[in-house]
Amino acid sequence: FGYSGQLVLDVGVDGDMDYTRDIYLSDPNNALTPVQRYGKETFREVRAEKPFYLNFYAPIDITNRTKVTMDMDYESDSPVYIEYFDDGSGKTYWRRYYKPGFRPELAGYIPIASYGSETIFAKQELMEFKCRQLNFSGDCAQEWYWYRDWYFDNASDVDEWLVKNALYESVYFYNRLVAQEDYVNDDVGYVEGEWTEINTSLRGTHEFYVYLNESLNLTVWKQDLNWYDGADDVSVELWNMDGSRLICQDTIPDDGIVNQSSEATAPVVKNTFCALDQEPRTYLLKLKFVKGSNSYTDFATEKIKINTNKIITKGNLLPLKETELYTSASIGSPISFYYWHMGKNQDITIEGEYKNTISLSKENQTQIIPASISGKNTIYFPKGDLWIYSNLHFSFTESSHFEPYSIKFNQDTNPSILIYDGNYRSWIYKEDNIALMADNIKIKNIKLVFKHEPL
Repeated sequence: FGYSGQLVLDVGVDGDMDYTRDIYLSDPNNALTPVQRYGKETFREVRAEKPFYLNFYAPIDITNRTKVTMDMDYESDSPVYIEYFDDGSGKTYWRRYYKPGFRPELAGYIPIASYGSETIFAKQELMEFKCRQLNFSGDCAQEWYWYRDWYFDNASDVDEWLVKNALYESVYFYNRLVAQEDYVNDDVGYVEGEWTEINTSLRGTHEFYVYLNESLNLTVWKQDLNWYDGADDVSVELWNMDGSRLICQDTIPDDGIVNQSSEATAPVVKNTFCALDQEPRTYLLKLKFVKGSNSYTDFATEKIKINTNKIITKGNLLPLKETELYTSASIGSPISFYYWHMGKNQDITIEGEYKNTISLSKENQTQIIPASISGKNTIYFPKGDLWIYSNLHFSFTESSHFEPYSIKFNQDTNPSILIYDGNYRSWIYKEDNIALMADNIKIKNIKLVFKHEPL
């Protein structure tokens, strides 16, 4: 954040009450006279024993190791009373908020730490959530510094800070290219020899992250719907984690009915086995519609059995029937729903750290219904047959859930953590406030000097 700086206000000069400047006066109690001039000097007189305020945007981060010195050039035989901003509760403290007019994408974020040219900002909702975890009733989201040792562990750089303090939170990097493989999570709770069965009907193409060791042993029960003409072949594909290299592929064939008869046959059952000669790790599994003579996804995956205890979804979902999903979300993660078939009105219930009920009614049929979710929760869909749009990872049991990366790479708005690479001080500051009170004095000049003292 920098270690020293100073601000100077020439009182009586036009603009000494301009709130867009880095240092300015405010006079809500009408304690000051208009600008006065005597020769080359400019000043304002204090005409009433009421407080007026010196406001400033600190050029460095103010902490409990920052020494702030104020020099004021004035003429008076009366004392001047000076105090920091008081919130009315008897507690005196620095008041902080963002300078107006700069970087609107940082509204609602608080600067937490800085390493080199990079500054870490945390969403205020995240700070408030941590306050509740600590059972703290004060405004610690705004007064974060005094409680930062309770919130965060020390680190030597941004990457270490994220691993220590923002594990599995959504993070967005501005002005920095980030390699996702640098944040792969290997501590997923994998248990050798365990299997997972998923008995949720999922229509069309779906993708999953799976944690595997030595082999993929997968059995899929595919139900052709036969609502449209054409074959319903499905490609089973195992890719490396980022989807850049295909490792093995298999095909689940059509059930033999290629017209729109809606005839239901027994599911097509297909086992796929792939030997893997690498260390245990996360892979990307795709059950992918093969577009051919059929232009529509005309099948549903009725059952999946796989040789791992860790499997989560990647991307959007279309469950056809009653469904229960588990997820672990960052603060305020976006999620939305869309349904179009008659008779599918339903109340979606969210239970866990974030309790909510989202009603899908006839009025919002064929509309995208946005919502948000935070923390670890189970989501229940009594009827299904709807799209679930989200970047969150879902599992079908709590025990099979894991996070593929140590942080969530957020490409949407509203991440929990923002990382800015650059000198943020050129466009973002915190405002502080000093109250002054005197009578019958002339104030000519005020200088504030900031110095961050070493440990």
